[in-house]
Amino acid sequence: MLTLAPLLDKAFKSTDPNYQNAVFDLAQKLHQTQPDNAQARLFYAQTLQFAKKYELAFAEYTAAARTLKNSLELWRGLLQTALILQKISELSQFAAETANLFPNHALGYYYLAVAQNLQSQPQKALDNATEALLWATDDLLMQKLIYQELANAYTLLNLPDKAAQARQKAEK
Repeated sequence: MLTLAPLLDKAFKSTDPNYQNAVFDLAQKLHQTQPDNAQARLFYAQTLQFAKKYELAFAEYTAAARTLKNSLELWRGLLQTALILQKISELSQFAAETANLFPNHALGYYYLAVAQNLQSQPQKALDNATEALLWATDDLLMQKLIYQELANAYTLLNLPDKAAQARQKAEK
């Protein structure tokens, strides 16, 4: 089953629709034959997310997350999908779980900051975004996203100078 992971990665980057369809069909068949397998659910959820079938992807990610706790890719997909669907309370819950499972990674803290800004809790968002920055030292894209959330929090706190500084850092 783990041999499907590189195929999925290649399919997501491919421009060949025939190749994508073949790999996605394989993921769907795997899910159908092993519906209780969390890894099969993860692969299927990733294909659904790629196909922009977000509600179905969210359901599959959520089901997989009940048993597959050690996959950062699962949590990344789940959090991205929750945000796309604007399921903010679920985003907050899953982000907190991600931060607990992966305390030395920026992902959970970043999505907690996003959820807290959306819930008008900018001080909590600042705390989590600051924590996320500590763990995003080698990830420039994540740093950019975190600085954008810091800017959002400072804006909510009516601190325009700090918001502008955070936006400048995001652009660098």
